Parts: sequence; C-alpha cells; structure tokens
Amino acid sequence: MAGLAAKEVSKMAKQSDVILLDVRPKEDYAAYHASGSSNAQLYRYPDANDLRSAKSLVRQAAYMAQGVKPVEKNKSFVSEAKTLIGGANTVIVCCASGGTMVATENFPSGQESRSLLAAAELMSAGVDAKFFYLIGGLNKYFKEGLEGEGEGSSYDDKSGSVPFVEGFSIPQDNEELMD
Repeated sequence: MAGLAAKEVSKMAKQSDVILLDVRPKEDYAAYHASGSSNAQLYRYPDANDLRSAKSLVRQAAYMAQGVKPVEKNKSFVSEAKTLIGGANTVIVCCASGGTMVATENFPSGQESRSLLAAAELMSAGVDAKFFYLIGGLNKYFKEGLEGEGEGSSYDDKSGSVPFVEGFSIPQDNEELMD
C-alpha cells in the first residue's frame, strides 16, 4: 500500500474502476466530503444502545476527558465497504488525517490513522483490490482547494484538535503530515 498526494487522488477518483472510500463517521461525511467519494464508517459516534454497556460508558468518558469526541467500532464496516467497493480494482482510503507508512525517528512504524486501519482490515478480509491512502488526509485535500460537497458549505478542518501533552505526546516529525 502506498500514499497518494491530494491532486493525484482527485484525478484518479474520476476513473470508473477506482473508489475513494471515506471511512469517517457518517455524520462527518454528510457534513462535507470529497466529491465523488463513498462512505463506510470504520468508527461511528455512539447511540442510545451504547449507553447500556458499562464498558462503553467508561470508554466514552475517557475520550471526553481528553477532549476527544467518543466513537465506537462499526461492526458492519467490512460488509458495508465490500458492497461499496464492488468490482473496483483500486481503493483509495481516506480519513481526516491520513496517517503514513513512512518511518520516522518518532514513529518508526509510520503513523496510524483510520484510513490505514480500514485498509488493513479490508485487506485482511480478502478484498481483492489495490489499496492506497490519501497523504495528509482530507485536511490536506481541502487545504489544496480540491472539490467537496455536503450539507455544510465547507470542510471543518480539525488539524491540531487532538490535545498535545508536553512530555507525554509524541511530536509529529513526518514532513508529509506537517503543514
């Protein structure tokens, strides 16, 4: 699996045998997404059913304590994604941040993201396609002025919204993910 720059993704996504798969929660996708993309949420925002589980409540409280909106794993992700992918030969997976497989001193195995996790899960499930990820994610895609659509009038860039705790958080040292 390799990363693709935003402008290259924009061109490739227009081909009939390519699918741009946005794996963000459906609410984020509905608000604004890359034109022509499809959505299969890897994680979803909790609903009333999740309030019945003590484990889920504790997890949600932990997320909120860190200033992060809680999410739950979408158990039907693979089946939803397979339906959308259909017979496409190429799948470009995207999320807000993109992640990277490029090793750096601070991230010797690359930097994890929802798009990379989703691609790995689909490959493990036997999806027969060539996989790519969007370098810098949708944050970078829309900063480059590429086309989007949705219920909102523009993309809500959440770059830098994850709390950074000096001495605990690992600083970003990958140039392809830095602005």
